[in-house]
Amino acid sequence: MRFALFLLLGLALAQGLGPVRELLRQGRYEQALARLEREEKGPEALALRGRLYLLLGEVEKARQALEEAARLGQGAGVERLKGWLALEEGRYEEARWAFRAAAIYSGLYQDALLWALSAKEAGSPGFEEALLRAERAGGGKEAALLLGLGRLAEDPQAALLAFQKAKEGPFQAQALYLEGRALEALGRDLEAKQRYREALKASPDYLPARRALGL
Repeated sequence: MRFALFLLLGLALAQGLGPVRELLRQGRYEQALARLEREEKGPEALALRGRLYLLLGEVEKARQALEEAARLGQGAGVERLKGWLALEEGRYEEARWAFRAAAIYSGLYQDALLWALSAKEAGSPGFEEALLRAERAGGGKEAALLLGLGRLAEDPQAALLAFQKAKEGPFQAQALYLEGRALEALGRDLEAKQRYREALKASPDYLPARRALGL
């Protein structure tokens, strides 16, 4: 779930690649990759190509694309790409520092969210600091989603409140599914199943919700 959120946030950062992003949202990864290779150039296209290769399980090609993108980019873009390269190998502490630098450079809430996610994965400080920065930069609904993830195991009631806020944002299916997870943890199984059904209504192919319903 968290790695999927990394990838979704990566898509949110892509600019000027509208047709490719639409193919990605539809899960048409091979078509998106073909279009990128045929039509798009520059560091942003290379970075997106690297993330596509990751989705398709082609790690070495992903590394090459991301390294080339980092070489061509500068500023926040370079730090962001360093973060993606670190994520590829599970080096979350390095990713945390890279995304933190990207967030400071860019001021974008998406970078702050990537900082928060990598801090959480690394078990390092900075998770709530990064979420606060994201909220102040206009990413309050997305920050609520990650806050709920951070609290789900230890305080499902607090997580539930966070997911209820997050479902009004761009990751509706994910938030509804996670709301169901929180409800299950609170022993409210019937309500949980309803949230899973709502997640599928928002995104009919959303696999975690389908699995939760035994479909």
